[in-house]
Amino acid sequence: MAIEPSLWVIRIVLLYPVWWTQLERLDPRIARPAPDVCTVIVNRPAGTSVAASWPGRPAGWAATPGASWGLSWVVWRAPSCP
Repeated sequence: MAIEPSLWVIRIVLLYPVWWTQLERLDPRIARPAPDVCTVIVNRPAGTSVAASWPGRPAGWAATPGASWGLSWVVWRAPSCP
């Protein structure tokens, strides 16, 4: 799982619930996820559409928006992952 650095609060909250995997930092504006990454969480600024939250995403990735703690984000999942 990779998380955009600006979402550090989300990273802290996920440390315990996703103990089975490593949380990595990923800046989606300049990098792409490693081939074995199934989930990427990106920031979603106010007024930004879900699709615009990660314009350079790999083809076929599915989005689920979320919001809490005054933050908005989008969880993107690779089609190759369960």
